[in-house]
Amino acid sequence: MNMLWVALGGALGAWSRYELGAYITKRAGSRFPWGTLLVNWSGCFLLGLLAGMRQVLPGPLYVFAAVGWCGAFTTFSTFSFEALTLWKDKQRGRCALYLFLTAAVGLAAAAGGLWLAGLPG
Repeated sequence: MNMLWVALGGALGAWSRYELGAYITKRAGSRFPWGTLLVNWSGCFLLGLLAGMRQVLPGPLYVFAAVGWCGAFTTFSTFSFEALTLWKDKQRGRCALYLFLTAAVGLAAAAGGLWLAGLPG
């Protein structure tokens, strides 16, 4: 049954990533991969939050949201390709900024989610 929850969450996560990424790119422009960056930051935050709440979430909900939805929503392969494209296009400063912001804010977002999950309800 867990496989079904992962598949459903994954389908919704991939759809969410596409829609949100396209919306952000449309609003912010395509000179910098803001869509992927913001998707990954928010996915890191949500996964941290879910991990911090794992003991109180029903198993199927955790599998659906953390493994399925977050797994499909965050985009390491897209991140890697976009970083390589920036480098190849000789936009080295933007590439370095993108790499740094993805790692630093992604880690901070995951920590923020864990911290928020630990707050009394």
